[in-house]
Amino acid sequence: MCLNPLSILKFTALKKIYNHHLFIRIDRKIITYLIFVVIATIFWFINKVGNEFSTTIDYPVTYVNLPSKKVLVSDLPKSLHLSINAYGYDILRYKLSSEPYPIIIDAQKFGVDLNKQKINQYRLATRYLREIINSQISSEIRIIDIMPDTIYFQFSHQTNKKVPVKSDLKLEFEKESMLNGPIVFKPDSIKVSGPNSILDTLQYVTTKQQTLKGFDESTQKNVELQEINNTQFEIKQVVALIPVSKLTEAVFEIPVITINVPDSLKLITFPGTIKLSCSVPFDKYTLTHASDFLVQADYKDIEKQVGLKLPLILSNSPSQAINISFSPQSVEFILERNK
Repeated sequence: MCLNPLSILKFTALKKIYNHHLFIRIDRKIITYLIFVVIATIFWFINKVGNEFSTTIDYPVTYVNLPSKKVLVSDLPKSLHLSINAYGYDILRYKLSSEPYPIIIDAQKFGVDLNKQKINQYRLATRYLREIINSQISSEIRIIDIMPDTIYFQFSHQTNKKVPVKSDLKLEFEKESMLNGPIVFKPDSIKVSGPNSILDTLQYVTTKQQTLKGFDESTQKNVELQEINNTQFEIKQVVALIPVSKLTEAVFEIPVITINVPDSLKLITFPGTIKLSCSVPFDKYTLTHASDFLVQADYKDIEKQVGLKLPLILSNSPSQAINISFSPQSVEFILERNK
């Protein structure tokens, strides 16, 4: 039987409509099934969180009312590991909280006056903290065990000491600028409070390590001090006075000095002087002289000579001179016997 094109077109359209309705029926069944799965899951979850569970949680700790005239030198735990028994929704509430309020441990409630002169250490058994902890967390949570089982408090008597401030700064200068003298701090020393065991060996405090850039003139900066564990500083920062100077070029004729020459010989260099250039602070240009530099030719280096030349050594230069260069860096020489 031969079908005309119109009949084929109608058949195709009917097939698409049938398939579309079939897909909708199947899709509705899947959605209905998923809804029932979700509802069943919710009921299961509600049923589960209503049961009691045993688990371990970490609670942060804060210590208050420690002795004011003593320094704590032991490391106290920052949190307690609590083995608990609680309903699921109480545990879930803790797990979902971003940061629980810390447990407050009050040193005045230890039953011992830690401010007494003779008491330098104390052991606190954490099992005695159960009631304190229960009063600060959910009353529905029952504490089974606490770790660590003991908290150790070690104190040292506090003393004071005045120590100088030293620089730990790295400075980067603009082109043609340099440090023109030592960095001066105001104040130049500070009072540090802490235990004898630390202060007895404390010679100075330093600034925090940091890099300061872009200096082209003298300036002052507020810089923080590097903290020391178990100590207190009377101030947290000092003012650094940083002397900066512009640079200028200085050029000198420097004589070559021969050294380690045997008494029987005479060492003569060619040339006898060299040209030396350097950068110095502008305000110290007139204070820098050729005699501040020492260029030497060592007789002992003759064995190291390249060809017939002897290397030159810059043995001394003033502190204000930088970027030093000289030419030539090696010289010809002759040896003569002394008469």
